[in-house]
Amino acid sequence: MENIQLKQLLNSTYQNLTLLGTENNQLKLHLTATLDNFTLLSAENTQLNLHLKDMSQENAQLNLLLKNTMQENTQLNLLLKNTMQENTQLNLLLNKTSQENTQLNLLLKNVLEKNAQLNLLLVDTSQENTQLNLLLNKTSKENTQLMSGRQNPSEDLHSAWIGLQDIVTEGTFFWVNGDTVKWDVIYWMDQEPNNAMADWDTSQIGQDCVAIVPPTRTGAEDWLNNWDDIICNGRRHYICETTALVLG
Repeated sequence: MENIQLKQLLNSTYQNLTLLGTENNQLKLHLTATLDNFTLLSAENTQLNLHLKDMSQENAQLNLLLKNTMQENTQLNLLLKNTMQENTQLNLLLNKTSQENTQLNLLLKNVLEKNAQLNLLLVDTSQENTQLNLLLNKTSKENTQLMSGRQNPSEDLHSAWIGLQDIVTEGTFFWVNGDTVKWDVIYWMDQEPNNAMADWDTSQIGQDCVAIVPPTRTGAEDWLNNWDDIICNGRRHYICETTALVLG
């Protein structure tokens, strides 16, 4: 009886041992698989650590680049602010310059208008002076003829010296006060001055003095053209300068 029970116990123990062996094999397989997985996970972890290291380096570089970019942005903002301030100052200066230019243009316009008015006034004055000179010349000549005729009724007035000569330089006429005659003077007689050499002039020094030759009649068209260069020898009448007659 006991032997049977021992056999049964032995069989049961053997079966349990077989089951335990099977489970042990399964556990070994599971352990092997787990070790393989651990090896793979370790390799992946190593790669992840390397990748994390690379990412950390890239992140550090990005942070440095971001810092530099922020510094550059700050500098650009300061530069932009300074540029805007300079632009504002330039606009103010431009506005001031434009206002000054406008004022200068107005001033120039006023000056030009006044200059035009002065030119018109000068033209009018010149015309009036010309007319007055013509009147004075006519009156002076008529008075000269009249006075000469009254004081010397038997003497023929041929000419009167007017204090003009070119003794120093031929063709350059000087008044007795040292002034030169104007180049555009209109009072010369036709084809005068000519510095003609008369046959009866024994000195043959030429005609270096200027005299007024009265016209044969008053009111002739060319009565103003009465200047003639003559020789300086001989006695002649003369005309003296006096204060101008102001009319009006």
